[in-house]
Amino acid sequence: MKWRFTLVLLVLLGAFVFSRPFRLLAAPVAGKSENAVAAAVLWEAIDFRLASLNFFQFQQPAKSDINPNNNLQISHQEIAAFLRPDFRATFPKLTLCFKPRFELQHNHWHDGPKKGRSKTDADLFIHEYVLSLPVSESILLSYGREDLQWGPAFLLSPSNPFFSYNGRNQPKKEVRSADYAKLIWSPNLEWSGSIIINTDQGRKKLLTDFNQTYAAKLDYLAEKAYFSLIASYQEHTQSMRLGGFLSWNLSDSTIIYGEASVSDEEVEILTGASYTFPGGSTISAEYFYNGNGHRHGSLVPKLLTLDEYEARESLFRQHYVLLQYYDHDLLSRWNILLRNTINLDDRSFSLLIHGEYNLGDHCQLFATGTLNHGDRQSELAGIIDSSLMIGLELTY
Repeated sequence: MKWRFTLVLLVLLGAFVFSRPFRLLAAPVAGKSENAVAAAVLWEAIDFRLASLNFFQFQQPAKSDINPNNNLQISHQEIAAFLRPDFRATFPKLTLCFKPRFELQHNHWHDGPKKGRSKTDADLFIHEYVLSLPVSESILLSYGREDLQWGPAFLLSPSNPFFSYNGRNQPKKEVRSADYAKLIWSPNLEWSGSIIINTDQGRKKLLTDFNQTYAAKLDYLAEKAYFSLIASYQEHTQSMRLGGFLSWNLSDSTIIYGEASVSDEEVEILTGASYTFPGGSTISAEYFYNGNGHRHGSLVPKLLTLDEYEARESLFRQHYVLLQYYDHDLLSRWNILLRNTINLDDRSFSLLIHGEYNLGDHCQLFATGTLNHGDRQSELAGIIDSSLMIGLELTY
């Protein structure tokens, strides 16, 4: 089914590119045919990037209430090769973003329902595709599948009414995308407004049924700060949520920020600050309060009774702290990320160490180690005890 969908989309793209409306974008040039001019316009309009990600990963599944006997079927070993081409075509009347993906994975299990088994999977799918049409100088319409993220926080984005998980705890893995229709109004450089509809779950894996959500977003950009207000409505639950975020540069080195959202049933608040040293490295600290979270006991009953609105959440206890150190371009070769997420309710933590070594302009070695600690009922150590990923990324 995925192959069929991809083939149909490629055919539609080909039909569009070589259609008469497209060729009319190219003005006639003396001495050149219409097709030759159209090909030249197409070549100049397309930006292309290709990344090849290859890695080997060890994982130790947790023995916990959430994952007894490895029922979640977390593999112990994984060898993977990902091919990630990114296309972007910009024309006067439209912009098309197209990101197909090919993934080849081999997994092996040591315990659980798949004990002793190995499996190789190949998958071809569309990670993102977005078609944008400018209606006027200040109004833009777009529709497609994308990973819609905003806000300054590293831990998660509580102001996002669609999905709060931002994927920053997995530097080399892409966040699954969903389908959105957007109308964006930008009257000037400071103010903009958006109407956003989450029309389908796309490639998201949800704990409950998908529920269509509508949002209105107002953004303001100043010299030393930016903020956003978001009002949303979920169709099935008929619930409203009001959220927003603010980032303020106190100085050239210090930023304070916050995100929050309020609904009839809960309050979510995140506060944070970052300081950048003269050498370029940055330390950050965040605190997150999840008003609807469970402070004690097993999370299994909570996960089994989620409603559609809670499906957007990515953390389910009440109090969290994040500490992070990031150094980009250390010694002109290294990128280093150290991150510790602490659950203050069940005393579990997740320690992440990620390093990248640039062998040149197009080749990078990387390694990501994760150590999760907590008891059987803890959240952050509920699925994986530890993991180590070692890989090579090539970009063109």
